[in-house]
Amino acid sequence: MSNHTDDPKASFLSAFITWLDVWEFYRHDTGVLTQETLSALRLSAQSLLALVKYCVSELHFKYILLGKVQTDPLESLFGQYRQMAGGQYHISVRQLCETEGRIRLQNALPRMSNDDLRGIEETDSVRDAGTSFSVHVSDADLDELRAQMPVIGYVGGYCAHAAMKVLKCESCQRQLVVTGNTAETGEDTHSLIAQLDRGGLKFTSALVIAVVMYTEVVVRKLMTESTSTQFLHGPNQKNVVRQLTLDSLPRLEDIDTCENGHT
Repeated sequence: MSNHTDDPKASFLSAFITWLDVWEFYRHDTGVLTQETLSALRLSAQSLLALVKYCVSELHFKYILLGKVQTDPLESLFGQYRQMAGGQYHISVRQLCETEGRIRLQNALPRMSNDDLRGIEETDSVRDAGTSFSVHVSDADLDELRAQMPVIGYVGGYCAHAAMKVLKCESCQRQLVVTGNTAETGEDTHSLIAQLDRGGLKFTSALVIAVVMYTEVVVRKLMTESTSTQFLHGPNQKNVVRQLTLDSLPRLEDIDTCENGHT
């Protein structure tokens, strides 16, 4: 908006405020805004018009970009308040003060860059995390999961979906999922997905199902009475499970590096 007195944008804002006043005066029963929304809209328009007049007359601006005047940082802060208060929409004053204290503490801490995190997973503690556990996955262990194949197929679908969101690779997608037309929806593995699917769920490949089954067996064996205490009190549980699962998986010939270098 420029500093010209006949700027059509300023005339539009004035006319818009008048139109809101007339709309409120008629008090229609349907097709109207709530009183709170109407008041907020009118106040926003009046504030923008007053801001333009102040910047032009007092600060001698030649123009002002009203599109840059927005409340995204404030709304983001309110979103942090609600999220850190347990996802509640209406938070108390006490929750607001406690959340503000945590946010200020976070802002005072030094920020970490990707360079600071580089190489963390290459430390000896992570690389050797699984050496203190001995887990063997047998055919009998896998057979015990046959009754849970619908759930395993559903979990595998989520895992494939999460991997595809990160990789965004069509070659990997062909390795991880199959289309609804080629999937045998009658078999136990895909029966639960077929019942819940409305067109957006993923039917997983045999490779993903095998990885989920081996991971389930590894976690079960780690949670036995003889190893659960050591596992739960040790560091890097996620990396321990991942390493033991990779070591337990048989050499699958259909696992290849895709054309984009993903394995």
